Amino acid sequence: MKALVYWAFGGIQRMYPFTIKALQSCGYEVHVATSHDINPEDVMKYHGVKLSNISLSSLD
Repeated sequence: MKALVYWAFGGIQRMYPFTIKALQSCGYEVHVATSHDINPEDVMKYHGVKLSNISLSSLD
């Protein structure tokens, strides 16, 4: 199964890493679309969530 997450910037962005991790634990292949660059290592540092095996696309 596949899931698409649009990562918008603002107050709700803290929820995205946890949503992605939950989808992955349920067996989803997660694709993240955003209008900004996301560094997964920064996400791990700031939110304490390790993200792996995700596809990132910038919509610039």
